[in-house]
Amino acid sequence: VLAAGAKIMYNEPAIRIDENDRESKYIVSTPNYKINVHKFLFLAINTFDINGKIDGSFVDFLQSQKAFNLPGPSPVVGVSVQWDPNTRPWFLDLIDKTGGTYNYRLFGDKDCFSHMEFIDTPYERQQNIIKAVYSDYRCIDMWKELIEAADSGNPEPLKNRVLNAIRSTFPLLSIPDPVLIIGKFWDAGWYGGNTLSDMRNEELISFASKPHPRKDVCLIGDAYDLVYALGWSEGVYKASRNCLLENFSPELTQELERRYLERDNLIEPFNFGKPNTANFAIGTHEHFPPFTCLYNEDGTFKTQFTSNANCGPPSCSG
Repeated sequence: VLAAGAKIMYNEPAIRIDENDRESKYIVSTPNYKINVHKFLFLAINTFDINGKIDGSFVDFLQSQKAFNLPGPSPVVGVSVQWDPNTRPWFLDLIDKTGGTYNYRLFGDKDCFSHMEFIDTPYERQQNIIKAVYSDYRCIDMWKELIEAADSGNPEPLKNRVLNAIRSTFPLLSIPDPVLIIGKFWDAGWYGGNTLSDMRNEELISFASKPHPRKDVCLIGDAYDLVYALGWSEGVYKASRNCLLENFSPELTQELERRYLERDNLIEPFNFGKPNTANFAIGTHEHFPPFTCLYNEDGTFKTQFTSNANCGPPSCSG
């Protein structure tokens, strides 16, 4: 794209998008530029980042459409905690030390955590790190204030709040001080359908691929495809796929469909051996425990991972 003369301007956010009936179809204004769109506008901005942040006649048109108002953003907070990677994880006895647990989750509503995640892949075990807080509804304002204070140079309140809660959750375990606590707050961590709307998700998908009667624009983002994915990265992928397949020449769409099918074939049914999981879709490149060839009986690594190490399935031969 760059070789063809395109420019990527990371610090020039759109602040206005207007319809135009002259030589160009749309005019996109940034703090320093006016960009004339002559053929097709790919609007890769979610609803949360359009509403209240971008003006213009085209934005007014979008906001008047019922489907555009279907996606509802959900605020999300996450706090990760890391202990010295060269020490034994304090939580190692909670998981399968020899085979690996893959993902151990602690749910509850006693405190403001929603749930903790202990991701026990070989990479995470070596890093000695957990997701201590993942919440999209409990105590959002409190966590936001603590994270903002930490980002401003006062990390102790966040550290003390998280560490005290972990210690009270596991009172029989000795939990050392961490080497790193870092939090992140997202105003729109993911999107779901507005519960007061009578529209179906399929109507939003159709609208996003052709939101204007002129059919010279589409909407791309995790807000515009909520089926199964609840937004997230799969929503972006599916929205961009629909945009391209619905708006361009048969020759292009045929080639795109071929490539999409190749991507789809990376996902296949996987039987976990438990009720209702026989057709659970999972990537063929994902590998699950046991990883007995990687761990000693005490949970330590037989061989440490290094940079650029092969992330494929563990080889237990030899």
